[in-house]
Amino acid sequence: AGVTIGEVLIQAALQGSIMLPPAVVRDATSYGVWGRPRPKSYVVRDGDRIEIYRQLTADPKEARRHRVQKSRNHKAVKQPD
Repeated sequence: AGVTIGEVLIQAALQGSIMLPPAVVRDATSYGVWGRPRPKSYVVRDGDRIEIYRQLTADPKEARRHRVQKSRNHKAVKQPD
């Protein structure tokens, strides 16, 4: 029969072998195997890499703009030696 993605995640959480906070797993919006979206009911095979996808917390373009602006402001404040 095999084991599903959902069952693997539950087992990994119980064993403490998952490297993500439980909230990340709980709030996941979808899952995948080797870069391809798969339902939580997908039966995994030996060697599959399970991926956990979640909503972005910030727009990547906006986050980059913010980092660049912060960097520019920091450089402008520095006094020459």
